[in-house]
Amino acid sequence: MLAGCDSTATLNLTIDNSSTSTASITSCDTYSWNGTVYTTSGTYTYVTTNAAGCDSTATLNLTIDNSSTSTASITSCDTYSWNGTVYTTSGTYTYVTTNAAGCDSTATLNLTIDNSSTSTASITSCDTYSWNGTVYTTSGTYTYVTTNAAGCDSTATLNLGLNISSFSSNNQTVCFGYSYSINGNTYSSNGTYLDVYTSSLGCDSTVTTILTVLPEPIVSIIASGNPTICLGESVTLSMNSWSPANSIYQWSDLNGAISGANSSTYTTSVSGTYSLTVTNPAGCIAVSNGIAITVLSTAVPSSLFTSNIQLDKATMNWGSVVNAHHYDIRMRVQGTSSWSIFH
Repeated sequence: MLAGCDSTATLNLTIDNSSTSTASITSCDTYSWNGTVYTTSGTYTYVTTNAAGCDSTATLNLTIDNSSTSTASITSCDTYSWNGTVYTTSGTYTYVTTNAAGCDSTATLNLTIDNSSTSTASITSCDTYSWNGTVYTTSGTYTYVTTNAAGCDSTATLNLGLNISSFSSNNQTVCFGYSYSINGNTYSSNGTYLDVYTSSLGCDSTVTTILTVLPEPIVSIIASGNPTICLGESVTLSMNSWSPANSIYQWSDLNGAISGANSSTYTTSVSGTYSLTVTNPAGCIAVSNGIAITVLSTAVPSSLFTSNIQLDKATMNWGSVVNAHHYDIRMRVQGTSSWSIFH
């Protein structure tokens, strides 16, 4: 003090400490820390304020290990076994496991499955038959294994019959209007026919053909009522002739066969010309007459307007509608919710 007397000052001091922390982390591909996403290994720091208001420095020792991928393109015959699974169809398949770093390891397999092939031929020859470099002199079943275009096994089977000149019976049945041809001859009537000829393999063969010509199938159809109907109505068409059990029925219109129309009756509500095709168990086909169905429809009246409006009545006007039989008027009093119908 200026007066030369003692002056005593007192300091109450509190020392707070800054803080630090260290973390060592290993992560796959990325690691998010304090709002930042890291994709590479390194040492990172983050400074903030601790509870005492002093610096708080966090240190991250980060190791980023990477996931791994691999791709293999394989072509195999019939099946392929991969990672414990047997595959039978071509496709792209994945298998996920863990790599040495503990991260995902995704393997992709582009697989092409080629198929082995088989074929069977039944051959009748005279005396000998040469097949794939071998001459056969006895009847039997023989196989020949080679590689097909895909590189897989191709197994051919030959059912071989070796004959000398022979005699045989040939029972044939044809539909009315059809014929049967053999050895250059054509037969279209019931009867027994004898043909002696040399086959393409050089063997004499005498064939007795017993030909049966089935009666002509006839089918006709009728409509259950008037073939002209109103929109929303339907008409049923039905077969009014006889056909054997187990016959096959197919209704058609001018656009062709109608999907699902496979009984002796058909109900329609669509204009068109309809016919019925019947195939009997012998395979003979008959087509009926066509019936034209007409569906009449009306349109919404146009040019609607009101005239001669008076206190208690008015005249409503509209353009005429083709095919309209009568008109219904639907109206309500303004301010009400109830509708009235006038015919």
